[in-house]
Order: sequence, then C-alpha cells, then structure tokens
Amino acid sequence: RFLVCPSDVDVEVSSIKAKVFHALDLVGKDIKAVISKRDLEVVNLMREGLARVSRKRLTMFNHEETKLARIAALTARETADELLLNVFKNCWVDSKLFKSLDDQRIESERLAQETERIAQEAVMLSQEDVLMLDYSEDGGSSSDKGKAPMEADQLSVL
Repeated sequence: RFLVCPSDVDVEVSSIKAKVFHALDLVGKDIKAVISKRDLEVVNLMREGLARVSRKRLTMFNHEETKLARIAALTARETADELLLNVFKNCWVDSKLFKSLDDQRIESERLAQETERIAQEAVMLSQEDVLMLDYSEDGGSSSDKGKAPMEADQLSVL
C-alpha cells in the first residue's frame, strides 16, 4: 500500500507503535511476574538468613541441631542397651534357676535311688538276720552239717 500523505504515515506508525507497546507491555508484565516470584523467594531467603543471624552462633552450621540429634541417638542407644542388659539379666537369672532346679532334680533322683538301695539292703539284712536266727549253733563241726545224727546202734557197727 502506498502512503499518499504524511498523515497516512503517522497513522501507520501509530498503529505499529500501539502494537509494539502492547507487546512490550505484555513482556513487561511477564518479567514483573517472574521477578515478583523471585522477589518472594529472595524475601523468604532473607527471612531465613535473618533468623539464622539472630541465633547465637559463630558459623552458619547449626551445631545445636547436631548436638540434639547426637544426644537423641545416644539416649536411644542407652535405652536399647538397658533393655538388652535387662533381657540378659533375666536370661541369666532364669538359667541359674533352671540349673538350680536341674541340680535339685538330679539330687532328688540320687537320693531316691540311694533310699531305694538302702531299703533293699535293709530287706536283705533283715532276711540275713532271719536266716542267722534260724541257724542254731550247737557246737558241732562243720563237717557234720547236713548229716543225720547217729544213734548208738550205728556207732557200734563202726
């Protein structure tokens, strides 16, 4: 299209300016949105930094949290060790109790066997006493045992 007069040029330039300004306004709004997001992030970082600075410490590293974590770990470890020690003590006491009960059982079995043996010996001794009481000691020789007494007739024959 041909521009005939200078006013036509001004109109055309104004429309181009309007389009460019509108596009620049949109780009500016996008940039402002990105910057405002970054600004919020920067503001949050600054708040955290100020909070860290207000704490009494010489470094940026938080030693208190590390100490608290270490103390919590040690406490948990001590609790677990105490629990294991108590379990071990209970097992040790139980094993001593079982050993004592087993020793008592063995001793009672031994005493029962000894009592039974003594009872058998007592029965045997009482039987031997009866046998010895039945045996009469008449002063005869041991070679005469089991032989019938000889009468006078039999002696004369000899």
